[in-house]
Amino acid sequence: MSDAQPHGPSTLLGRLSAQVGLDPLKYYDAVRTMCGCDEATNGHFMALLVAAEKYGLDPLQKQIVLTKNIGKVSVTVPIDGWITIIRRNADYLAHDLAFTWKPGAPQSRDSAIAGNLYSATVTFHTKRRTAAGLPPKAHTEYFSECYVPPRAKRDGAGLMIGPWQTHPIRMLGWKAMIQGAREEFGMYVPDRDEVGTDVEPQRIEAPVAAVALPAPSRVPTVIETVACAPEPEPVAVPVAESEWSAEKSRELDKLAAETERPQ
Repeated sequence: MSDAQPHGPSTLLGRLSAQVGLDPLKYYDAVRTMCGCDEATNGHFMALLVAAEKYGLDPLQKQIVLTKNIGKVSVTVPIDGWITIIRRNADYLAHDLAFTWKPGAPQSRDSAIAGNLYSATVTFHTKRRTAAGLPPKAHTEYFSECYVPPRAKRDGAGLMIGPWQTHPIRMLGWKAMIQGAREEFGMYVPDRDEVGTDVEPQRIEAPVAAVALPAPSRVPTVIETVACAPEPEPVAVPVAESEWSAEKSRELDKLAAETERPQ
């Protein structure tokens, strides 16, 4: 297959599939299986692959996926993808993560959901600020603004429990990391909470009110300091072979040709 063909090594599919040692068509089929959602089209998957190449993310490891929000399909990046983006940034050195609780409150999951977890603050240490003698950049996210309550199941039989109910402390820390990275490194990639999943963001209301803390009572608990580590070598992900119909191949050929066409 030559470079001029729709799935050649110089094309988007060719470049990404070569990274994991798969045939371009089988790679595309695997991405559709791993990262798709209802109503996702070839155009949505091509948008996902363009973003995957731009930010160096692996769709087969679900570092970047497609999610549906109120009938609209969007490219989103889960926390694993964000961690990859942060640590690969040339300016990144390390980060600290601290939580602030209501004075005297137990530091537990149930206590967090009850409103006793006030905020999470991430502090990024960067080469640029260090070289300029500037203090590291801190960013704070507040539980009352970020908390996503359980939602009704589609069949109306009870509530659907999510990660904000099972791991609220972790979720707030991740939210601080994501928003802090966007502010410090000047990047924008939607996260799952912003895109949502079949729920309009403006209709989400936290069941707890913000807790007003006096400045002297703020006692942060530092739980993590992460230093930049070398990235591991890419590992080919084995994917079971699947049947690829002639009709699907022709459809992909046409889409890939349009994507690679010079503007």
